[in-house]
Amino acid sequence: MEKIKAGFAAWNARRDAVPPEKCKHLRDRLGDEDKLGTDEEAAYLAEVEERKKRGEYWG
Repeated sequence: MEKIKAGFAAWNARRDAVPPEKCKHLRDRLGDEDKLGTDEEAAYLAEVEERKKRGEYWG
């Protein structure tokens, strides 16, 4: 178990060393972008902008 934990710690250290401008956003929820082209598009895009301001969206 300790070997597995050490492996995760090493991976997290490599991930945390990547500068924010080189990060790519991975969707938090399956199908986020399914709202594009629907009547919910404006609300979705506003939510994305808020998440960007909070640093929670790197897309």
